[in-house]
This record gives sequence, C-alpha cells and structure tokens, in this order.
Amino acid sequence: LPGEDIDAIWTIQNTSNRAWLVGTADYRFAGGEEMHKYEDVYDITRDIPDGEVTEIVVDLRAPSEPGYHTTRWEVTWAGKTVCALPITIFVTAP
Repeated sequence: LPGEDIDAIWTIQNTSNRAWLVGTADYRFAGGEEMHKYEDVYDITRDIPDGEVTEIVVDLRAPSEPGYHTTRWEVTWAGKTVCALPITIFVTAP
C-alpha cells in the first residue's frame, strides 16, 4: 500500500578474495526512485572476510503512486562497485 514501511533485504557473499574491512566498504543508493527512509550511504559495521555471506537491510517507504517502482543500491569496496542491489516493488491502490 502507499506509504507502507518495507525492509529491503539482500543476502550477499564477499567473493573478492580479500576481506571487506570497516572503513573500506559501504552500501549506497545508486539510482532509481528514492524510497529509502534514512541515509544514502551506510558503512559496513564489521569486517566481512572473503567467502562470508551477510545480509544488508535498507528501510524503505512505498511511494504514494500505485504501480511498479524500482530503486537501486550497490556495495562499494575500495571505491569500486562490487555488487548491484536492485529491488522492484508493486504498490497497490488503497
């Protein structure tokens, strides 16, 4: 429904052959509709060793217009995009 709170949850794996260390990796809004409720960029809060699987969660709010809506996020490491995180939602009419 329009204005509904949504948790966007992505499960990702570090396959870079190096640890993503705090201060070197983040996840950020990369385009599409701005549905996120808070920040455009979040730093990772702990080191993520090579091969580890982890979850990324972004708080979204459904747009007011019914229909399909897409937002894109990405994981960056050492200034380079290492993972694209798109999500499309469908908002029903109230």
